[in-house]
Amino acid sequence: MVFLEINDLQIFLKVAECSSISKAAEELGYVQPNVSERVKKLEEELGVPLFIRNNRGVEILPAGEIVQNYGKKLISLIEEMKGKVQSEIEIYNIGTTQSIAKNYLEKKFAENDTICSLYVESNSTLKKLLENNEIDMVITYHLFNVHSIKKVHQMKENIILLKSIHKKDINLQTETFFVSRDNSCPFRQHTLQYIQDNALLNSQVVEIDSLNIILAMVSSQKGIAFLPESSLDDRFEIISDSAPKAIDINFYVRNDSSKSIPNFLIS
Repeated sequence: MVFLEINDLQIFLKVAECSSISKAAEELGYVQPNVSERVKKLEEELGVPLFIRNNRGVEILPAGEIVQNYGKKLISLIEEMKGKVQSEIEIYNIGTTQSIAKNYLEKKFAENDTICSLYVESNSTLKKLLENNEIDMVITYHLFNVHSIKKVHQMKENIILLKSIHKKDINLQTETFFVSRDNSCPFRQHTLQYIQDNALLNSQVVEIDSLNIILAMVSSQKGIAFLPESSLDDRFEIISDSAPKAIDINFYVRNDSSKSIPNFLIS
């Protein structure tokens, strides 16, 4: 049985590339006798000469060409294997907004063993973080039109108008509508459009920069809010006066990203 050391194979490939033991030793940072010894060891292990030594250096033999061909494939496979293994143990960095973190990722994280790092920021900040390679993925309702970024997945979400299950009487002319201060938030945009279309007052809109507090305020009958359908639980019910509106949840990565996307994120 032949036992090949990866380091010996890499030294052999460098000698074959340089057609010179001395030049290969220089590029590898080894002393020349060490390189000669490793090549000789490989030849002894295989039982055939791989090079002819001459005044100009070395000339590869047919057996050496076979080793060179398979050696390159083997080194490539080893590097691929290393990349796969490292991507499995590397923490995947995700950037998203409050509503997606709460209504989509919270459950995903709880049901899976994969550890991910989470950034909750505005869409403009998320785009910069992804462009600067500080995070691996952005999950957002927003559309990014940037050459260095690509969309890898998309799913649908409905915007619905929620009230407390205990709130019986709804008068849209006097109700308080809770929204985020983020101007790019689709739920804020939809709320403001709804206010305009139904001749309601801007003074009915109250800004709160916390989804959890908005949910708590709606649950305690302090007002109503347009929110993702995934927010609906036994504390709330849908106000039927407003038809659901479908929006996209978009998943973006950098074009040059080499990290494997955790399956649970897009399954």
